[in-house]
Formats: sequence, structure tokens, C-alpha cells
Amino acid sequence: MKQKEIFGNRWMSYLESFLSKEDIKRVFLVTGKTSYEISGAKKIFDELFNNLEVKRFYEFDTNPKFEDVKKGIHAFKSNNHDAIVAVGGGSVIDMAKLILFFSMNPQFLKSDFSTIPKDGINPTFKVPFIAVPTTMGSGSEATHFAVVYKDKKKYSIASQNLLPDLVVLDPCFVKTLPRYESACSGIDAFAHALESWWSVNSTTRSRSFSRKAIHLITRNIIRAVNTNEIKYRSKMLLGANLAGKAINIAKTTACHALSYSLTSFFKINHGQAVALFLGPMLSYNWNLSREECVDKRGIYFVKRQIHSILSTLKIDTPDEFNKYIFNLLRKLGLKSTLHELNVPKHKLSLLVANINIERLSNNPRRLSNLKIKRILLSLF
Repeated sequence: MKQKEIFGNRWMSYLESFLSKEDIKRVFLVTGKTSYEISGAKKIFDELFNNLEVKRFYEFDTNPKFEDVKKGIHAFKSNNHDAIVAVGGGSVIDMAKLILFFSMNPQFLKSDFSTIPKDGINPTFKVPFIAVPTTMGSGSEATHFAVVYKDKKKYSIASQNLLPDLVVLDPCFVKTLPRYESACSGIDAFAHALESWWSVNSTTRSRSFSRKAIHLITRNIIRAVNTNEIKYRSKMLLGANLAGKAINIAKTTACHALSYSLTSFFKINHGQAVALFLGPMLSYNWNLSREECVDKRGIYFVKRQIHSILSTLKIDTPDEFNKYIFNLLRKLGLKSTLHELNVPKHKLSLLVANINIERLSNNPRRLSNLKIKRILLSLF
């Protein structure tokens, strides 16, 4: 089924037609614990699903853990559900994807997740999957992969069947998103746009998505975070979706790779953790040598892409970009150092030992453990 996206508030009649056409009677509804009510989604979906049998699942933490995924699979299989609907942020949509994936591929439930093929598995069946984002940043509704944590280690599960069949992008659902969550999700979207642009997997198409996303995000993020005006949040929702489309092709790189252990071991919000590395990694990638260049297109290609990023931001040098990021984080109410986030220096070895190798391999410049440690030290 080809993915259908609907932007704005005219999606309800389409969704009703979709449910009828697919003969959906039993909905498995994945939501956040409180965001479902706060966003105003509950009132709308209660009415839409009034004549359907609905099982709601929300018993999981932010950043999906495998133990919670297994609970979700059990709940999903408790009835013959014929659709999955995810209403929430990136963790909610990822949780729905993971329940869908492992329900379709139970052979991987007891496996080492690193053995799951990186290109994913195409199962023999799939129930319709609908995603409704209530944050302005994850882009999960536009990607074919989902993040899961097992024993504090992050894995990315991929399958083209994890792309939602229907995506609803209604700004009304992000209008009440609190300031901190708005800032963290917004800066995560910005990171997606930047990292996908310099990724070794970037293409002309992904870079086009990245450029459009950067324009929308940088022009609206501060006002979207610091006010709840729908015109700014609407543009951030679109920007996050475009950035999601960019990482769906090119994937994220070192900023995300370095961030996951901060989330696993110190409970630092994902977007806040990623934000710390934007300045240092752009500078690091700019200063690459031929020997350190991982991108097969070569050192000058990488430098051209970073120069294009700076030009898009109307910034001349990596040093100016560092200042730009510092000021942006301050205006968003986010931290710019590990010291401010109470991460102890003596835990650096733990962080280095738990770097996500898969995402690191997408970075255009090679990173040794020593260089990773230096980058981390620079953030104190």
C-alpha cells in the first residue's frame, strides 16, 4: 500500500473512509500516557472510533524498551486486531512499529537483534498502520525504522513495511505540546536535517528534503517553542516530516550515535542529548583528511555539503556555526554542556564503550575512541 499523507484538519472524513474501505473493526491504539489527552487527540478519536472495538496500549516508557515491546505484542495478540493506530511522539510511533514488526516476525524475539537484516524483513502479512504525530520533531511517521533499547543498548529495526500506510499531520495536535518537549523534539528534527545532509548515504533527493527542512525549522523553531501559535508549530510539523524523509534515505550519523548512551545511562532527553553534538560534529567533519574520509565520494564532496549547509544557514564558518548552535540552545531553554546535565567526567569510558556503531558508520569522517573521548571532554 502506498503511503498517504494528509496535512491540516480535513483528514477525519478520509480516515473514516479508510477504515471502512479496509473493513477495520478492531483497532490496536498506541498512545502516550498523558499526551493523548493533553494534545486533544482523545476527544477526537473517541468519536471517530465510537463504533469500533479499541484496545489502547500506553504502558511503556519514553525510548522504547524491549520489555515493553513484549507487553505490547501480548496485548496486540490478545484479540484479532486488524489495524494499528499510533497517536503520539516518536516513542509512541516507534513502539507501534516494533509491535507490528515482531508480531509479523516472531522468529527474532529471542535473537540477538544485531542478526536482524539491516534492510529489514518483508513479512507475508501486514495490518494497516496509521500514524498521527503529536510532537514536532521525531519524523518517525516518515521512516521505515524504529529504535528499541535492550539491556541499555540501542538497536534500529528496519523494514519497508514499517512505513505507515496513512499519516495525519494536523497542527492542532502539537498546539499544546509543552515548551521543553517542543524544544527537544524541534532540535532533534534540526539534527535529522543536518546529519542526513552530511551522511555518507545522502542522495540528491535526501539533500533536497534536508534543505527544505532546515529552511522551515530554523525560521520557526524559536517562536514555535516559546509560543503556542499554530502558524509556527504548523511549519515545524512540516519541517520535522521533511527531515524524517531525509533520514529515511540517508540515516543519522555521529550526533545520534554519541547521544544514545547519554539517554540510556543518564536519562537525558533524546533531542537534548543529540543537540550537544551538532556544533562539535560539524567542525569535526569539516576538518577531515583524505585518510579519515569514509564517504566514497571524497573529501571535497563532503566539504561541499558542509559548505552548502552553512550557506543555507547564512553562516560563513564552522566556528560561527558553533556560536549559532550555542545561542539557539539558550533561546530554546536547552543545555549546551555535559556539566550542565550533571554527567560526571569519570563516566566517559562508559559512554565511549556504548557508542552506536551502526549510526557512527554513516558519518563522513572516521571517529576513533580517542577522538570520541576528546569530543566528549570538550563538552564539559
